[in-house]
Amino acid sequence: MDKKNLIVSGLAVYVVHRLLDFLVHAVLLSGAYEATADVWRPEDEMMSMSWIMFLTSLLWSFIFVHIFGRVRQGEGIVEGLRYGFCIGLFVAVPMAYNSYVVMPVPHSLALLWFVYGMLQIMICGAVLSLVYRPQQSTA
Repeated sequence: MDKKNLIVSGLAVYVVHRLLDFLVHAVLLSGAYEATADVWRPEDEMMSMSWIMFLTSLLWSFIFVHIFGRVRQGEGIVEGLRYGFCIGLFVAVPMAYNSYVVMPVPHSLALLWFVYGMLQIMICGAVLSLVYRPQQSTA
């Protein structure tokens, strides 16, 4: 995979992932987070450590693209959705349900983490399938 393709695709996935993170966590789940406020760090403490989430999202985005580049078969957006579904299962199931096991949150929140996580990663897969341009071989 050429570096330009990796960078462009990785940044596209990163932007989509961060926008969807904001939509899910700051908008859709804000009420659930307010109802479980005693579980979370204080707002100022979370904000001072938010750089960690940005960094791990950036790393995740490039790994997501790199793996796609290795398994891509050129089937378009359906392939991107299917790839996102598989990676979503790999990521969203343990994130949602392992968090549920160690934090006193309602099962409904864990289920929403799983569902929204799956949708988010599938959308990232679809976007990746539209942005990713494999290197043309010169034969």
